[in-house]
Amino acid sequence: REKMGDTLLNIGISADDSSCGWVYFFLNVLKFKEVRIVEYHKPNYDFVYEKFKDNPRVSLYHGDVRDLDTLLPQNSDCAFWWHGPEHIPLEDLSKSLSELENKTNNAIIWGCPWGNYYHCGEGSYLGDKHHFFPENHNFTDIGMNVVNTGDKKNTGSGNIL
Repeated sequence: REKMGDTLLNIGISADDSSCGWVYFFLNVLKFKEVRIVEYHKPNYDFVYEKFKDNPRVSLYHGDVRDLDTLLPQNSDCAFWWHGPEHIPLEDLSKSLSELENKTNNAIIWGCPWGNYYHCGEGSYLGDKHHFFPENHNFTDIGMNVVNTGDKKNTGSGNIL
């Protein structure tokens, strides 16, 4: 944990208390000094803003992971993007990785479903669409290291990290 640094960039957060629980986990359990959150969907942004507006250790940015270079004023030590890569077009995955690399000092941790057990199409709101069924090669082809967790792909419990 100490090698990760003091600041964490969290990409995407849902408008519910369980998702906000991750922020408390990062601050109180993992002991990051600051958590920066980038959220694309405005209603989610508004919900999370209300939760953390008085917390000086949480910064919130409304925008797209593909625009981090212009969106964020400073780098973070670690980036965390959980079940998010499948929400952008596959052809933008490399650009997103590049944006994350440019804005992250030490470590990038991301995860997504493994295979085609999630619906590709509109999700719970505009912008929540799953654009592709993630496979290991989608990440290794752009220079990422991967590990699989859960059950094998297409089962509903497999992940790519």
